[in-house]
Amino acid sequence: MRGTLRGLIAAEMADDDKGMGQLRAKLNEQYDAYRKEHGLINDPSTLRVFEDDPDYPLLASLEHGYTPGIGPAAAKRQGIKPTKSTAKKAPIFDRRVVAARKPVRKVDSPADALAVSMAERGKLDADYIGKLLGRDPEEVLRELAGGDKPALFRDPATDEYVLRDAYLSGNVRAKLAQARAAGVMANIRALEEVQPEDVGAGQIVARVGSPWVPTKVYEDFAAHLFGDGTTATVRYVPLNSSFQISVRPGNEVAFTTTYGTSAVDGEALLAALLNNRPIKVTYKDSEGRTHVNTEATEQANNKAQEIKDKFTDWLFSDSDRSEQLVRAYNDTNNNYVTRVYDGSLMDFPGKVPDDIIKFRRHQRNAIARTVQDRTALYDHVVGAGKTFTVVASAMELKRTGLAKKPMVAVPNHLVKQWAADFYRLYPGANILTATKKDFERANRRKFLAKIATGDWDAVVIAHSSFGFIRPAPEFEASFNRREIAKIVKTIDQVEVGGGDKAQKKRTVKQLEGLKERLENRIKALRDKPMDDLLDFEQIGVDQLFVDEFHLFKNLMFSTKMQNVQGLGDSQGSQRAYDMLVKINQIFAKNGRDQGFVAATGTPVTPNTAAAPRFRPPFDSPWSTRSPTRPRRAWAPSPASRCAPRAR
Repeated sequence: MRGTLRGLIAAEMADDDKGMGQLRAKLNEQYDAYRKEHGLINDPSTLRVFEDDPDYPLLASLEHGYTPGIGPAAAKRQGIKPTKSTAKKAPIFDRRVVAARKPVRKVDSPADALAVSMAERGKLDADYIGKLLGRDPEEVLRELAGGDKPALFRDPATDEYVLRDAYLSGNVRAKLAQARAAGVMANIRALEEVQPEDVGAGQIVARVGSPWVPTKVYEDFAAHLFGDGTTATVRYVPLNSSFQISVRPGNEVAFTTTYGTSAVDGEALLAALLNNRPIKVTYKDSEGRTHVNTEATEQANNKAQEIKDKFTDWLFSDSDRSEQLVRAYNDTNNNYVTRVYDGSLMDFPGKVPDDIIKFRRHQRNAIARTVQDRTALYDHVVGAGKTFTVVASAMELKRTGLAKKPMVAVPNHLVKQWAADFYRLYPGANILTATKKDFERANRRKFLAKIATGDWDAVVIAHSSFGFIRPAPEFEASFNRREIAKIVKTIDQVEVGGGDKAQKKRTVKQLEGLKERLENRIKALRDKPMDDLLDFEQIGVDQLFVDEFHLFKNLMFSTKMQNVQGLGDSQGSQRAYDMLVKINQIFAKNGRDQGFVAATGTPVTPNTAAAPRFRPPFDSPWSTRSPTRPRRAWAPSPASRCAPRAR
């Protein structure tokens, strides 16, 4: 039956009408005979026999709407009649499900050639566009980049042609600055039209410690608080999102009385506010036990509230400073235009007809985004069709040659279901499914070799099995060295910089702790049993899809925030770090941070603290993904108007 099914699919793809008829009749005959003698293919008795057969999901896809039966014993316990399992025959038994491929050979206009290039190749393929038109490719691209509404722009940052909707989206303020520096007038005019409307001073609310506020503003505020002659130095440490401050007051009364107390001076209060630290005054008794001085703590917090109120009144009171702050806020937080993707022109060769399974608009657009960007987050609600979106994206990336070997990592109990869904949508798919036995110690090497040596449309693998594949040792070592070097460099900068010694000591201690956690995580990861025959680089995977990606979001983090619900364990999880290393390995292999797609219906839990755990693989393009991102940078920087970034 398996051989007949594969032959029928091949005949449909070759447009062999005679062969199709004969093989379809034979498939019906074989299936009916099997069903009569052994029951349904999806019955538990069949599954037990063929559980480890990689082609079982293909045969299981021949039955739709399977409903398990109820045996005599179970029926008796439930007080009902026994029933037999039921299922309908798949559409391939009575009609064609794979259309013959008819490639486009010629078009009449550059616009049509561009559309065909995106549909057939998934990218701007200059040579292919020139071939479709029978013209010089560079001449066609220049024509597409001309006129009042060009279809392409040459990006001065990369000196490459970019699609109009791609260029006029993302961080358009940074792109406008680049265009102005390069003097490209067409780009400047187009980008000026899509700039987000500035959020005005009256709509912005900043607190002491908002990271987008320039440090010079905080220095000026300290001088304002503590009188003429005050000198203040404020430094921001991005790695752990902390501020260092050193103040030499011009007025001691303001420093220790007006905006300070005898127990906590103005510098300490301002440092605590900048770093979002609780303010407590403590003392030790004769036995060395620490107690909170309630009265002194209350006095210090009252002074801190006065500093916050003063900051609010002072911040936008000067017109020049107000203009600087408005620009800083908008350039940092209001700079993004969401790109709109259009999958309406895609035709998905090899997919079953729309009368069997039809994509919804959001699925088509998500597939178009994946093919063009190769990195995306499907944060679609349950029931929105993430599975078929992943399947079609993987198949299109493989068909267009943008990816050579896609891998789909899914929860352990869903491996066979995913494989069956691949075949339901693409009956002719050539997929490899990793069973539980494939990743038992005795079989792991054999299966990894099968991944490496096969030309698969996709490899479907369980989350737990994915964890047994070792990252490339050279890449992993380099990645870890870079992360630790960032921490060491920041520690050195803090130690040689100015500021209060106690503050510097706290910052260095926190960074040393982050470094130690990273080193422990690396050691724990390497102590985990992994196969050393073939690593993640050697098996050839260049596109990774991960279902239920929220299970991998718990990366290590650093923070000084306290008493915040949902912060979780700063140590992070071993499998989250392993996943991050492999994602970065794919990014490095493909360039431009391409090659990773996450799918989940629950991207973050409903609190601010969860957001940075999930973000690293989806930062702005071209950035380095890091497991040591600060948590406090995600703490609210209030504004009455701030549109969220769409990822």
